[in-house]
Amino acid sequence: MTSHYYPSPEKQLADRLWQQKRERFPSLPDYGIPRPIIKTNTTNGLTRAILQTFEAFGFYVTRVQSQGQYDPRTKRFRAGQTKRGTADLHGVINGQHVSIEIKFGKDRMSDAQRKTQQQIEQSGGIYYVARDFASFWTWFHSLLPSHP
Repeated sequence: MTSHYYPSPEKQLADRLWQQKRERFPSLPDYGIPRPIIKTNTTNGLTRAILQTFEAFGFYVTRVQSQGQYDPRTKRFRAGQTKRGTADLHGVINGQHVSIEIKFGKDRMSDAQRKTQQQIEQSGGIYYVARDFASFWTWFHSLLPSHP
């Protein structure tokens, strides 16, 4: 019985990012291009890896900061201007709007987030709750016309 080795999604993303750098800087030797390190064991790490995935495949994505901000002048917090329940990331894959909510560890969706999910899906958009990178990677590739 033969076993097949499939690199982890983090390694696949790192390889793709490295190859893109390699193509951008063809005069540099391989050892002159540092290998990206993809860490997805924190909320910020998972978010960063998802952003890098969209960009590595040439799709638009942006991170939405929805929390309020402290105003040192007035010494008060100002409420954020983003609609309550807005997903963490917004992107476009093949002309289709995609909202991605990052939930790491014991994080759970709020009622406002569930309502937003319903509105996005009823409007024809795609809404995904990312809990880990491996599941996201599989889901992301299922949206691509072919697996590059």
